[in-house]
Amino acid sequence: MSLANEHHIPVMKDEVVKFLVYNAEGIIVDSTLGAGGHTKAILESGFRGKVIGLDWDPDAILIANRVLSKYKESVSLHQWNYTRVNDLLDELGIKSVNGFLFDLGISSMQIEDPERGFSYRKDSDLDMRMSKVGRSAKDFLNQASFDELVFVFTEFGEERFSKRIAKKVIDFRKNVKRVETTGELNRIILSCYGIYGRRLKKHPSSRIFQAIRIYLNNEIENLKKGLAEAFRLLKKNGRLVVISYHSLEDRVVKEFIKEKKKEIFSLTKKVVVPAKDEIVINPRARSAKLRAIEKAAGGTV
Repeated sequence: MSLANEHHIPVMKDEVVKFLVYNAEGIIVDSTLGAGGHTKAILESGFRGKVIGLDWDPDAILIANRVLSKYKESVSLHQWNYTRVNDLLDELGIKSVNGFLFDLGISSMQIEDPERGFSYRKDSDLDMRMSKVGRSAKDFLNQASFDELVFVFTEFGEERFSKRIAKKVIDFRKNVKRVETTGELNRIILSCYGIYGRRLKKHPSSRIFQAIRIYLNNEIENLKKGLAEAFRLLKKNGRLVVISYHSLEDRVVKEFIKEKKKEIFSLTKKVVVPAKDEIVINPRARSAKLRAIEKAAGGTV
């Protein structure tokens, strides 16, 4: 991965700092470290505690180490899946923390890296694995049954032409060759839309690429487990901040908050969205939704 992506812009960093840094000291866990932009903003805000940064993408850890090199005494970075944060904190001798941050989805640095195969905009090998282990996107597309393809495209992409696209994928791998590149998958999807696809505001391939990535990386189940673990490990009056980018993620977050309504104070009565100025500078922020809660003093830990 190119280290040019060190200049990745964190989404709603001011809002993250506002809700998360309520004490000058303590421990904050950045569960989705990425290039380290949010952690850097937290440390630059005057926070004198420690940030534990997690990311299951080894490339992200390499970049974040460089971005946060001047803060070595205040950060502890780990290639780690946030669903197992309790194991890591146990290793570090930490029983509870003051705050958790989840900045969900895929980062721009991952999208821009052609070797990762996350984007339909660049023709590259179909991979889409966050941690570079397990089944790749091309393995899935060439091994899955028609029913599995339809399920994934519908459940995780909310794709209206799921059956049509699934049939095209199977026809392609049967009559032409294995589906191996992002360009091939993009052309298959576009062929199912025809002229109609040109009138859409959102690129027709975005939903299918999203669906495959979410499915292969088990993102929805990971999020449910990660939120539950984070809440359990929060101190009384500790805070949880979540930024989501699509309806599936946001639905999980809203359901979690509803489930915990007797144990929390909501810090965001209405969902927080980026200011227009931020969207101009960072178009990726346009779909972001931030929700923040505080663990009630009556809660455990």
